[in-house]
Amino acid sequence: NALSNILTGNAGNNVLDGLGGTDTLIGGAGDDTYYINGRDDTVIEQAGEGHDVIRSNVSYTLSANVEDGV
Repeated sequence: NALSNILTGNAGNNVLDGLGGTDTLIGGAGDDTYYINGRDDTVIEQAGEGHDVIRSNVSYTLSANVEDGV
């Protein structure tokens, strides 16, 4: 939706996509994929919590503890 969302993953492999709005995406212990739709989106990932990927259609700097960007 177009609202600002806070999405929190679990211990599994999560796909987190807030769509529009300024979103905060929080991963878990699994291999997570984050879809970034705006430069103001925030990804929070802790060290040692799987292999994580950000997919973005805007220029975006990888967050700490995220291994790959596409």
